[in-house]
Amino acid sequence: MADNPIASAASAAANVASGLTPGQILGALLLAGLLGAVGQGARAIVGLKKMNDEAQAKAAGQADLFVASRINVSLVIGFIAGVITGISMGISRLLSIKPDDVQLLLGIAASGYAGVDFLEAFTRNLGGVGRTPGGGGPAAPPKIPAGGGKPRTLSALRQNQIEAYREARQQGLGDLAARALVANMTGESLANPRDEHWDVHHRSQGIVQWDPSRAEAIRKQFGRYPKEMSVAEQTAAAIWEIRSVSRFARTRGALDHGASAGEIIDALVRNYEVPAKPDLEIRKRLAFFDDLPPLSGSVVS
Repeated sequence: MADNPIASAASAAANVASGLTPGQILGALLLAGLLGAVGQGARAIVGLKKMNDEAQAKAAGQADLFVASRINVSLVIGFIAGVITGISMGISRLLSIKPDDVQLLLGIAASGYAGVDFLEAFTRNLGGVGRTPGGGGPAAPPKIPAGGGKPRTLSALRQNQIEAYREARQQGLGDLAARALVANMTGESLANPRDEHWDVHHRSQGIVQWDPSRAEAIRKQFGRYPKEMSVAEQTAAAIWEIRSVSRFARTRGALDHGASAGEIIDALVRNYEVPAKPDLEIRKRLAFFDDLPPLSGSVVS
C-alpha cells in the first residue's frame, strides 16, 4: 500500500537513533535526489527532441521554443521527488543499495521522471485529501463533465487513469479488476501512452510496454500499433490480449474472479508483465492502486 508520510518520517528518525551519522543520511538522500534528477532529465531530453521536431515543422528557431529556466525547474522537481522516495524507502535501505540493484535504482529515477504527478500524489496523501475525515474512506468522486469530457484541472496521468478505467468497465471488468488494471498500467506507461523506447533486449511501446511481437499482433487485430492508439483503445487491446492469449490464463482468471487487489496485481505482474524483479513491481503497483482517486463515478452509464 502507499507509504504513510508520518511513518516515513518516523522511520527516518529511527535510522538516526540506530547509529547512522548525519553524513550518511545526507549522502543517502543526495543519492536519491540525484537519481530523481536523472529521471526528470531523461524526460527533459524527450521534451527537447519533440521541441526540435516542432521547431523544424514550424520553421521556427529553437530559441523561440526553448526556455532554459524550465529545464532547471524540472531538475529541481525530479530531485525533490527522488528525495521523498528515498525517505519513504528508509535511509538504511538506501545505504544498502548495491550496484546491481538496477530495478531499485530505476524505480527511484522513475519517481523523478513522474515529477509533478508523483509530488501531487504524495502531497494528497500527506494532507489527507481524497479521504473522509476520521473514516479513512474515499471522498466523493470528482465530477466528470457531461458528455465524457475531461476535467481541465486534472493532471494528464489522472485523465488517462479515468479513461482507462472507463474503458475497462465498458469491456466488462468489475470495479476492483478495473482499478487493479489501471494501477498496473500506471506502473508501466499510462502517464505517457505514446512512449516507445529500447528496453534491454527490444523496443517497447504503449501503456503496458508491449514488445514487438505482441504489438504486431495488436496491429493485426486493431489495424494500428499500440503507440498509435488512444488510452481507451490501448486498454481495450490489453483486455483483448489477456482474454485471447492462452499464456495469460492466470491473469484472465484473476481479473474475472480475483478477490483482492493484491491477488489481481500479483497475476498481472507475474503472468502478464513478467518483470525481472516482480516483488518490487508488485509493491509499486499496490502503492499506485492505493493512490488512485475514486473512479466509480466516472463510468459512462
